[in-house]
Amino acid sequence: MHQKNLHTAFTSLLGTAAWWIRLLMFNGLAGVVTGFVAMVSAQAAGVPGKGRVIARSVAAFMTAFYGISPVALAVDLVAGDCLSLWGGPTGVQVVVLPDLAGCATAAALFAATARRGGRRAAKPRRVAAVLVPLCLIVFLPTADLAPGEHTSAQECGFGTDVLDLQLAEVKDFGERAFLCEVRRAEAAGDSRAEDPIEMGYPGAAAEGGMADRELLAEARHRCLRSTSAEGPVRRSSRIDGALPRMCPGMVAMSQFRVLRSSLELLIEDDEDREKCRRFRHRPRAEPVVVHSKPMWTDHGILESYEGSEGAGYLLDDLGDDRLVTAKPGHLVMDVHADHVICVTGEAYARRPPLELAGWDQVVEVGYRSPTGRIRIGDPMYGGADGLPDLAFRGKGDYRVRVHYREPDWENDDRRPQQLLVIVYPGRDSRTLVLRTARGGTRI
Repeated sequence: MHQKNLHTAFTSLLGTAAWWIRLLMFNGLAGVVTGFVAMVSAQAAGVPGKGRVIARSVAAFMTAFYGISPVALAVDLVAGDCLSLWGGPTGVQVVVLPDLAGCATAAALFAATARRGGRRAAKPRRVAAVLVPLCLIVFLPTADLAPGEHTSAQECGFGTDVLDLQLAEVKDFGERAFLCEVRRAEAAGDSRAEDPIEMGYPGAAAEGGMADRELLAEARHRCLRSTSAEGPVRRSSRIDGALPRMCPGMVAMSQFRVLRSSLELLIEDDEDREKCRRFRHRPRAEPVVVHSKPMWTDHGILESYEGSEGAGYLLDDLGDDRLVTAKPGHLVMDVHADHVICVTGEAYARRPPLELAGWDQVVEVGYRSPTGRIRIGDPMYGGADGLPDLAFRGKGDYRVRVHYREPDWENDDRRPQQLLVIVYPGRDSRTLVLRTARGGTRI
């Protein structure tokens, strides 16, 4: 376990005590004042030893609080190259250097309360013992509160590339690119997430937001977390949105996730094809065109749309058979959205033999194709993922016979949902319900 984690836990525990005791404010100012008051009061009461004990106890508490981060950093550096875990040199400057000031204050307090025997120390030494901790207290916290450099959006100009959701194209990497991405978001008023680190941070510049050094230190920390088993830290629209500029590993992981997701979809598609192949239709006559494909639909509707003539909501015309309805330029079929659909489209030059055995529903309708394009697919994708064209004779009148077989509702691996669409030329516009649903289990 890295000592950085121990440092975080330890300072959180002592931080609670520090809130109540108030000895650690301004790098130990309250502690020094407490020790000074204790020494003077004990001297006046004739018990200087008690004042010395109180002052040195305060110094010990300050050493324990402020000394944990330098010690933890030293142990990590000895154990291995763990500087990056602390946010690099900038992170050490932000996290560790202020604690070194507190340690120096505690050491000065120890020196000022040291027991001296024999000859009294010279006056310059006594004055120095008081001035050193006071100077540390006055100047070091003030330096820590300095805002530091703050890159502006005007300095950055316009970006050369845009981070997409899948991080497929990230051209500009590095600290400068990251800072500019954040500053552009600030200038654009991107406040989708109010990050407490970005608001009221001790190193914040006057115009708002974190100074560059704190921003880079926080980004390095989040980069490490984003690619570790611990997972990312809390969400911030500005910092996390620009992290890919600083984290090539994050880009690689994102691209890997996209690739893995694409591979999983290919595997699922291959499994669906094999499932449908086991139940492929064997026609009784020779078709002119045959196309087969497994499909999914978001809303339980498959259609062919060429630009319908007239108004009206076509789904209302499905009727009791709830399988297929049509008007010129628009053909709609009702299926189940939660199961893969093994769709087969067959086109014939003349009316094929009727097949009813093994099907739960068979309905035939008349259909007029105004453009000569009958392509059955999911309307959410505009039919782009559907079957190729079944209108082999171009525009004109057709008969469309739709066969439907329900899936095994418990496990469609045993029997998938099947849809057979037969198209052949014909001017008859009647709707023929040739076989009705059994049991009404399909919604």
